[in-house]
Amino acid sequence: MDGFMSKSDDWVMTGVFTPMSLPASVASTAALKPEENTQDGNVCNDDEEKFEGICYKKCSILTQGTHKIRTTAFTCCAADKIEDCGFSNQQLKMSICGGFDVSGTINGQKGACPHDKGTCYLNEELFLGMCYKKCSDLTEGAYNMRISSFSCCSATNILECNPFVFSGTPIVKSEMSFNVGGKPDSGPAGPDGFYKVSDVGPLLIAANLQDQHKVGRL
Repeated sequence: MDGFMSKSDDWVMTGVFTPMSLPASVASTAALKPEENTQDGNVCNDDEEKFEGICYKKCSILTQGTHKIRTTAFTCCAADKIEDCGFSNQQLKMSICGGFDVSGTINGQKGACPHDKGTCYLNEELFLGMCYKKCSDLTEGAYNMRISSFSCCSATNILECNPFVFSGTPIVKSEMSFNVGGKPDSGPAGPDGFYKVSDVGPLLIAANLQDQHKVGRL
């Protein structure tokens, strides 16, 4: 135990298990509506495509245009139509929430899992199918990677995000105030703030869109 908790009770002050209030100076002044083409019939982000009801990053983007047709969560095809896709003309990148099994990056998130139809505010990030206010905004750029609904990490590799490492500044910061959406004055609210791309406009500025929220309303 001596090596595990080498700095006595210092972990109590890290914020990992003792959430602190969010400074008013960090709160957003505006909820930013994403720029989406709502007339193209695509209910996903502009850099995504719908496959079996889920939004994935477009195969055409992931393969630099060589394999434009998505055939599974992990494969993209080089044919002009899906009927012509076989073993010889498909590319496979199999990784859960990695490879071809990822969402778009139009809002700046990287390596996020595919999600239900819809999008997030520009000052939000996608995490496990939910839209949260960006860790980078909540921590003034000090902890940019979200690793849970209420935790942000300063590392770029999630494997380095160990809340029990105490070499100088804590690498993980956790506060219940991080469990919030991107609307200003965010706080506890009901579940009615969900929206989809085709609803960009009235629902995006609804007064009850305060909490973290689902990407789309089914």
